[in-house]
Amino acid sequence: MNITVRDEQGIGMLFMMEGVSQEQFLQVKRIIGQQFRWAAQVVFGEVLQRELPDTIMIDLGQNDCKELAKEEGVRMAEFNAELSSGSHLFFSVREFVIRGILEQNGLEEFTVTVCHEMIHAADLAMLAKSYRLLSGLGKEIEEEYMQQNYGDYTNATLLRTLVVFNRYRGEGVAILGSHLLMKREFPTTREMIGAFCVIYLMTMVRAQHRLNGEYEGDDTIDEATIAVAYQVAPAILLLVLDKRGDVRKELSKKAFVGLNTGNFDLTDEEVNEILRASFSLDLSGYIQGLLLLGDAIAPIQPLLEFCARLQRDWDDDNMKEFARLVRQPATVSSFKSVMRKIMGSRMSKEELDHEYETFVGNPVVAADYPQMKEKVIRLYQMQKTDVDPDKRSIAQWALTYLFDEQDVIHDDIVALGFVDDMTVIDYALKMLKDADRK
Repeated sequence: MNITVRDEQGIGMLFMMEGVSQEQFLQVKRIIGQQFRWAAQVVFGEVLQRELPDTIMIDLGQNDCKELAKEEGVRMAEFNAELSSGSHLFFSVREFVIRGILEQNGLEEFTVTVCHEMIHAADLAMLAKSYRLLSGLGKEIEEEYMQQNYGDYTNATLLRTLVVFNRYRGEGVAILGSHLLMKREFPTTREMIGAFCVIYLMTMVRAQHRLNGEYEGDDTIDEATIAVAYQVAPAILLLVLDKRGDVRKELSKKAFVGLNTGNFDLTDEEVNEILRASFSLDLSGYIQGLLLLGDAIAPIQPLLEFCARLQRDWDDDNMKEFARLVRQPATVSSFKSVMRKIMGSRMSKEELDHEYETFVGNPVVAADYPQMKEKVIRLYQMQKTDVDPDKRSIAQWALTYLFDEQDVIHDDIVALGFVDDMTVIDYALKMLKDADRK
């Protein structure tokens, strides 16, 4: 792994004019390089057990005057996703980091920051996946603009909403990871989780206003509110992983204790297990997790109503039935009842066979929804071979829901279209798993 610290803006010359020797400046560059080498070895080598990047390029840059004027602090280092690939990573480091190292203070905080940004780099695949989705929406918006459809805010509103969710997913991964790896205490009080709920509701309400043509002003959320919500981003992420079943409950509980108290009773492998699950969580899965968390953190109804407005074709009764499924523990009878009310009837075996072959052969599904594809294969095999008629019926209903593109949330809505399908599939698999235990 080749690590290069570049000084193309002449930061070294500025420090030398202040009396810093060339050797001192070179030592600072070596320390910065060592910090990034350590972070890459931990995040890529130990956590993900992947090959280390071939190249890490670190540019030294000037301080941002606007950031320096703010009271809440400034960025020490930043990952550049646009210039990076899986094997070549680009970062920038601000000049006040150099000053801090020369004055022998702030190195610990810089180490945490480097760890944070390296996690963003390791999360590049999911960031790129989200970028493809969001940039695709951006192109549609540009086409709408060219056609002078000024009154239609549908895609623009969806894009704004997904950007908010994507920021919290990405920052949640990075903040959670840096705190677990550095064994740092992190407050996660009810008030802070409430702040996230406020952000979520503000996002949904403003989205509704834009879709209804009722809001034309600045709908950005103030920086102070965002800053508070960012503080709880890792706790929300951990709750999402726990609710989806991506992380064992006893493990997520231990992680919460550590984040709240600073007493981390987690082995390195347990930390790595949590972080691997975090890196595997895409934007759609994150939003599904919020939906599963329910009204206390991310109220169900605003998200369903938002999707209904986006697709302009919905059934209120179906929305209510789906919300009931999410809010209440699913049983075999309640699951079947909800499916019947929403879908009307199950697909025939011949229809399921045809739709299954089409689904598993879809390259988009293989690329963007590999976990869902694996679950669908399990359900399909179960409805073919299981001797228990109830279990076969659960699998058939879940597959019927998945293969109907015009279900509660229409499948063609970017990043949101499969959220309801994933929820139905997960509920079905959970019921089948519980049945096997009895």
